[in-house]
Amino acid sequence: GRWVGLAAGVLVATSPFAWFSGSVISTYSFDLAIAPLLMILAWRARPGSWHGAGALVALGLAAGFRQSVVLSFALLALIAVAGSVRRLRHGVVALAAGTVAVVVWLIPMVMAQPGGFWTWWRATQKESWGAMRATSVLDHASNGPLNVGTFAAYTTVALVPLAALALLAAIALAARALFRRMRNTAVPTGIPDNTPSWSGTSASGTRSASSAVLSPGIPAHRRRRWVEWVRPWFQSRVAILVAATLPPMAIVALVQFAKGGYLLSYLPGAVIALLLVPGALVHAAPARNGSHRSRGVIAWGVVVSIAVGVIAVVGADRFLAAAGVLPFPTQQSQQGPWIAQARYQAPYADTRATIASTDSIDKALVGLGRFVDPHRDVIVIDSLDGGTAFYRNAGWALPAHRVVLVSPGSTVYNQLGGSLFYSARSSIAVAPGGSTYLIASPTLPGLRELAGTGKVTLVRRAGRIADYLVWRIAPGASILGVQITVTDGPRPLGTGIVG
Repeated sequence: GRWVGLAAGVLVATSPFAWFSGSVISTYSFDLAIAPLLMILAWRARPGSWHGAGALVALGLAAGFRQSVVLSFALLALIAVAGSVRRLRHGVVALAAGTVAVVVWLIPMVMAQPGGFWTWWRATQKESWGAMRATSVLDHASNGPLNVGTFAAYTTVALVPLAALALLAAIALAARALFRRMRNTAVPTGIPDNTPSWSGTSASGTRSASSAVLSPGIPAHRRRRWVEWVRPWFQSRVAILVAATLPPMAIVALVQFAKGGYLLSYLPGAVIALLLVPGALVHAAPARNGSHRSRGVIAWGVVVSIAVGVIAVVGADRFLAAAGVLPFPTQQSQQGPWIAQARYQAPYADTRATIASTDSIDKALVGLGRFVDPHRDVIVIDSLDGGTAFYRNAGWALPAHRVVLVSPGSTVYNQLGGSLFYSARSSIAVAPGGSTYLIASPTLPGLRELAGTGKVTLVRRAGRIADYLVWRIAPGASILGVQITVTDGPRPLGTGIVG
């Protein structure tokens, strides 16, 4: 109904997670956009209509932004295809339309990709299998439980307020049904599941002849066919909502990396599903005179609308005014509530404060470039004390400089010129006369001991970058077991994603 649609739009728009991804132009936003579009197309598909072709076009275009949308929403698109295709030519047209939608982005991408199509294809496979091996419980990955915990944490934080409203609404529905039964009034409390989305329908799901004839823009042969049309089970509300939520949930929890932004792929479907319960309270069942809403329905509509408004205001306030979505402090240890533990990314810093903090980090990184010689020196960031959170920012802010990410005993990545290279070396090479500039906290293991050798100097003029300082470290020293050496000549960056 309209109330559910309007309420879902308000709640999704004011969700801190949706607001954050939209503000930073994250590709997760395309998941958020494609899900409700495909739901609408699947619900409105009729025999011989264009909705199946439209669903394949939407899916094909969205795959150009995020290829994972094909896995997440293929079932939803197929519902639209199954609901509209009745002849071979309809299926051919739908398939052709989807193919064109893929070709319009695939061919330009392949032309711009060094190595062509097969390089892109191998890179896609490598990244997909890399995700499986790193965080998938299906592949017995060591971080699999962490991935499932992160999925559950983000889902809980995003949906618990609405789930509480749905539970209270379910109790109110039960009480209302009991009260009506006691008064011997047989008034339905919800919309029949097979009711089409247009007006002028009967409870059985068939459209009245007069309504079909009067609808403008529908060819006569389709009007006759749709008069007898009954919504099939796979186009029911339950089937469409299941197709919109369960596949993306399964992929996020069991396959993909543990990132909170993946929540947006199933957020619209989950929000709509939960809103159906309070929406049943708002549904205007026929009054005794058959024409007016009962005062009880209006009252319930006001109550649940206010509740939705409160949830929206709280979500907006968390994004605009808080450091994290979670309203209480988090812990680094494994003690206490799991949802408050930092290993699951609590306090879920998808807020405006995080955007402002990131902007200040980028500005500080650009300032660091004044003290670093791009031809001789190397900038180093470590993974041990949280440097991975801004490592990619450094490559963007300092494209002319080499930026290395190190973990204990080995380098991980090199960045230069906007490109990322895989590296697994036990040393970092600088040019003659060069040094490394380490961005790290004073508590980094080994840094205090290194200070006693005279090979490390605090670069005070560089200032702070977030909570980190900049240290100039001379060749001959080591950072987390990675040796700093001098190389007169080419210094390999590493390999690309397909090596």
